[in-house]
Amino acid sequence: MDEIQDYIYRSCINDGIYPRRLDADKLYIRNAVEDRKDRALVTSLKWKKKGLNRKLDELSGLIMSYKPIIIITFGQFSYEFTRRAFKKKI
Repeated sequence: MDEIQDYIYRSCINDGIYPRRLDADKLYIRNAVEDRKDRALVTSLKWKKKGLNRKLDELSGLIMSYKPIIIITFGQFSYEFTRRAFKKKI
């Protein structure tokens, strides 16, 4: 987060614009799954865990509701989780 803030601030200065900051109140940060036992193996094609599918539906609904401009994921599981949430949406 600090690196993003620094980049935005310095870019504004370099472009001759009044320095700005990212409004952290407008960011939504979450873990794909809070409980590790709800996680599925990324190599698994079918995720059959009830808690996991519920969280997948929840994320898919949030994506449809808020239509985020960008989603940043860290790690293989969170990327696959988000990819599947987008797939459910379509």
